[in-house]
Amino acid sequence: MEKLFTRLANGWVVIASFVATAACLYLFSGIAAQLTALSSVPFTILDIMPTGLDLTLPYDFDIVNRAFAAYGEEGRALYVRTSLILDTLFPLAYGTLFASLLMRYRLHRLVYWVVWLVIIGVLVDFAENLQISNMLINYPDITAAMVERTALASKIKTLTLRTAQYFAMAQLAIAFARWCAADLKKI
Repeated sequence: MEKLFTRLANGWVVIASFVATAACLYLFSGIAAQLTALSSVPFTILDIMPTGLDLTLPYDFDIVNRAFAAYGEEGRALYVRTSLILDTLFPLAYGTLFASLLMRYRLHRLVYWVVWLVIIGVLVDFAENLQISNMLINYPDITAAMVERTALASKIKTLTLRTAQYFAMAQLAIAFARWCAADLKKI
């Protein structure tokens, strides 16, 4: 597995995963605008992001019911399609980006464990997307237990990926500082 992780350090992998992540984010912004337009209630009143539940922590049964009702039938159908297609590609894109940055600028063998954390976060993100889609499809017959499981997946995803993200940013900062220090020594 170490060989596979090492391949992630390739510059082309970093660039391709960055472009894929940026493209997904761009598409999400258009879908958020569509969901807002389809909504019967302004999202500021609902206190929920129009881009989805997974970006609104914490959420509970009441918030989910209000949001799903506000989306309307057409909005829920759009959300399901987005969750099953685009929000399946997005974790692959950002997961590869985080892992490739971690491997490209690795400073310690601990990085391998952080890459595993990214993999766990991406897998949990997939599960979360399936749970959200299941709730959207079954609305209004959703239960508090369904919402609690989905919210737990959202929390686990956020915890694992934020940890990896902070670690990656710290590594980038240290690598940049080392590069600057080496460049200053040449002067």
